Amino acid sequence: MGNYAIRLAAIGVVGATLLLPGQTKAGTIPTAYAGLCFYTPSGQVDQCRLTAASDISGSYQGASAAVSVSSGPVLLAFSTAGDNAQAHLSYSFQVSGPSAVFSVPIDISYVVEAVGDIRYDASSATLQILQASLFDYPILRLASNDGSAVVTGTSSDASRTATFSTSVSSQPNITLGVFVNVVLDAFARGPNGSAFIDPTISIDPTFFAANPQYTPSDFTITQSAGVANGNTSNSVPEPSSVILLVGVVSLCALTRRKFPGVDRTCE
Repeated sequence: MGNYAIRLAAIGVVGATLLLPGQTKAGTIPTAYAGLCFYTPSGQVDQCRLTAASDISGSYQGASAAVSVSSGPVLLAFSTAGDNAQAHLSYSFQVSGPSAVFSVPIDISYVVEAVGDIRYDASSATLQILQASLFDYPILRLASNDGSAVVTGTSSDASRTATFSTSVSSQPNITLGVFVNVVLDAFARGPNGSAFIDPTISIDPTFFAANPQYTPSDFTITQSAGVANGNTSNSVPEPSSVILLVGVVSLCALTRRKFPGVDRTCE
């Protein structure tokens, strides 16, 4: 995450992300921070904005970016030949439930897409969770030049709908009552570049299969104030209209639904 750390330092997001408490078991869940940055092709910062726990969108030199927290964490970025764009969100979540349960496995289901011009640096989207010094999982980094990308002319389009499971990946469970930090980035580069990511956190169904005395309603996943969870049923979400849209239409069409006021430079 080195390149992102340098860029995010410009708006103070690195400190906001890495200094969040990792093992606090009482008190208010740390504030979410959303940020937008626009850069020249050489990497010079043109404009950066940071806000706490609210939706944010903006544009500069035709490039645009947006972060939605109220409708679930959704990040979008669109670039032009003149400016690159980055959307960033850092927030926390906490699982609470019966006192007899110490920890649970979690799933993070996500829809992600990165589109870039093969003649320029790749667009990308990243997803990371961390808990102080206990763990740091770089769950996802999808670049537009990924081996699975579909190339049409000079445009390379990589997309994925998947689930990260602490159970399947043999990672430690999430301790109840402990804050876990989530870091999301969408970085669009080059002419008509774009990036999109939309994650949902839930308790892995294998926990309930192994512990039939509990049901999803016995547990609560609470996120930073103002940040909605895409799926609140504590189950892996079924393919939705959003997932289908990502698979069959451009990010511009998705933006019309999620952020009708954001400039759509890829049209």
